[in-house]
Amino acid sequence: MKSDYVVVDTISTFKQRYIIPREEVQRFNEEIKLTDKLAKQWAQESVECEEVKEFSQRWLGETVTNIDFADTEKVLRLFKDDNEQLSEEWSQAQQLDYINDWKDKTPKA
Repeated sequence: MKSDYVVVDTISTFKQRYIIPREEVQRFNEEIKLTDKLAKQWAQESVECEEVKEFSQRWLGETVTNIDFADTEKVLRLFKDDNEQLSEEWSQAQQLDYINDWKDKTPKA
């Protein structure tokens, strides 16, 4: 039996840049002499802990990770899993209307 939908999963990739003055990195621990290796390590840890504001960002694109088929029942389950708040507020008909309005209408530059 033919499925009703094609489901495409992707991952979007972004390059973000963060900049920290070296003297501020030294202030993370003033009791230890800051080496290049420590400066990189401490800066990395600060970024990973989300303590540093983003300097810039560039979108690198999408990578398709999986393509599958799904019937209406499965697509509605995916809607519920991925859009929990909307699935509680919208009727099944509204969910299907949204799913079937798939074409991106954003003006292209």
